[in-house]
Amino acid sequence: MNKEKKTRSKRGTVAQDPFDDDPTDVDSTGLNLPTTIEDTLERYAIVYGTSTTIWDRLHRIPMRPADLRNVIDKALHKEFMNHPLKTVIRPEDVVFDPSQECAGHCVNLYQGLRIRAKAGDCTQILELLRHLLSASSKHEDEVEANIEWVLNWIALPLQKPGTKLSTAVVMHGPQGTGKSMFWEIVLKIYGEYGKVGGQQQLESKYNDWISRTLFAVMEEVVATGELIHYKNMLRSLVTAEHLLIESKFQAVRKERNCCNLVFLSNEARPLAIEHDDRRHAVFWVAPKRTDGLYNRVAHSIKFGALEAFYDFLLKRELNGFNAYTLPPMTGAKQDLMELGLKPAERFARDWLARQLELPLWACSTGQLYKAFQRWSRQQGERTIVNQNGFTATVSKFARDQLSKLKCSPSKGNPGAPVTLWLPEGTGPLNGVTNFEFATEAVAAFDGPLSRFGQTFSEVAP
Repeated sequence: MNKEKKTRSKRGTVAQDPFDDDPTDVDSTGLNLPTTIEDTLERYAIVYGTSTTIWDRLHRIPMRPADLRNVIDKALHKEFMNHPLKTVIRPEDVVFDPSQECAGHCVNLYQGLRIRAKAGDCTQILELLRHLLSASSKHEDEVEANIEWVLNWIALPLQKPGTKLSTAVVMHGPQGTGKSMFWEIVLKIYGEYGKVGGQQQLESKYNDWISRTLFAVMEEVVATGELIHYKNMLRSLVTAEHLLIESKFQAVRKERNCCNLVFLSNEARPLAIEHDDRRHAVFWVAPKRTDGLYNRVAHSIKFGALEAFYDFLLKRELNGFNAYTLPPMTGAKQDLMELGLKPAERFARDWLARQLELPLWACSTGQLYKAFQRWSRQQGERTIVNQNGFTATVSKFARDQLSKLKCSPSKGNPGAPVTLWLPEGTGPLNGVTNFEFATEAVAAFDGPLSRFGQTFSEVAP
């Protein structure tokens, strides 16, 4: 009697027809491990210059030689490692190229999106987005412009896979408003190339979580006290052309950065944003809806709204929108930029805007720093930066509105050199030396300075 052959299935080990002329060994793990040298040669590539990396072309993951030896037949492994026709590639031939224009010998970590677009009804998804952005401005035309900008931002990388947008979206506001629900819908379009990250990923020594990623939603990524610490790291995720990917027990490799980012938070200050930021589109979301919108969105997803939304995005006219289109200036972004200003920057901004009881006149760097010290104590600042730090910060912040002029007395004349702050449009007239102008300017500024903040005790600089 013929012994029944067995094969694996997702439900366990089942009997197979012994007279089946084409038995199929189904691997319930989904690994589909090779059993012939031909399949092994086609599937695996050895990275030249490393002793630790073999790339699995099917699953697009790196592995060590010992790991491969442990999962395939040992004789097959030995034959593969010694075979003259095994594929050997350079480290730079392992690429993430969603445009799929790389050379044929490369190991491309992108294999395409699995979702298929299908015309249909996605109005509930669009209504959810409209609700979220309805509080982004007091003016309806600006709300409409913000909705159009976000839809274009989502659509462009789907129409042109691999497009790295120079901007990121920040949505923050109360819990339960639907912001996570909306962006989870976008994540589903990207499938395996969409990721969710947070504080744990940023703090990890290894960053392979960001590898092979086209879209990522970062939730509550930074605690308030660590905003500045992580600012540069987050900036590189938004703007860097390439990322250095570090995995445990694997060589560091360079990968094209195709990841576009959304930051979600319930906090009033989700990120540290500079006063001249051009990278973030910031939206404070509307309050929670109570009319069943979220249930309608979830119901529509079950009946094809996801595929319809993808179809809508692929067919969308972008009207000139490109990877470098600047984000809208919203009230929420202005608030974040205000919160992100250093004390020296806030002082300089208010002085240059003539909002302090201090004239916008030429003065010495020491005089303006003394005014800043008084202002800082009035504002309740716990620490006051030193004069060098203050001067450097103001120089960078003020740019064309404020310049410095070093003035020294003529040879043989008494007096010490002095460095002036010159507001735009000020400076010595013809026939007046720089030092003469500086002497008069310092003397003129002394009066207003002595009255500025005079009700507060002064600590000697």
